[in-house]
Amino acid sequence: QLAEVQKAISELPWVERVEARKQWPDTLLLTVYERQPFARWGDSRLLSRTGELFEVPGTDAMQGMPQLAGPDERLADVIAFHAECVREFSGSGLSVRAVELSARGSWSLTLSSGALIEIGRVDAHARLQRFLDVWPKLAAGSDGPLVYVDLRYENGFALRWALPEPPLSTPPMPGPEPAPQV
Repeated sequence: QLAEVQKAISELPWVERVEARKQWPDTLLLTVYERQPFARWGDSRLLSRTGELFEVPGTDAMQGMPQLAGPDERLADVIAFHAECVREFSGSGLSVRAVELSARGSWSLTLSSGALIEIGRVDAHARLQRFLDVWPKLAAGSDGPLVYVDLRYENGFALRWALPEPPLSTPPMPGPEPAPQV
């Protein structure tokens, strides 16, 4: 009976684990440990801080967590690459919101600004570092926000910036009226 209670509670979505004890004569002591989500995984699942994938209703409304995606069997690779990206991007003025590994092994990032960075399958770490090495100079000379970065080139990369907002045209300010001629 105690094992049945423990099993039923441990199958609830937010329960990571449960400890159940019977205290004499007629008391049941339960200690429930809640799953702590670390990131969203794909469209409908969460990734716990212990590295487990789980599903709960309403994950699409959860905000403030990184968005990770990829084949389930490559979960550890995606987590490691996300951690590396967060570390590498610190101090750059850019922050990573999402990391995705395609079924073909191609990496891409989405920044918190919404900009997409296509890294590709080959030399992902080196290509990302090449971009980050020159980013401060690129950012200093830009007029608009970054929209897209393609790092899949062997010896360089391509950027697309948003067009700068045109200045609002304001009518000329009326000046002092000329003095009357006498």
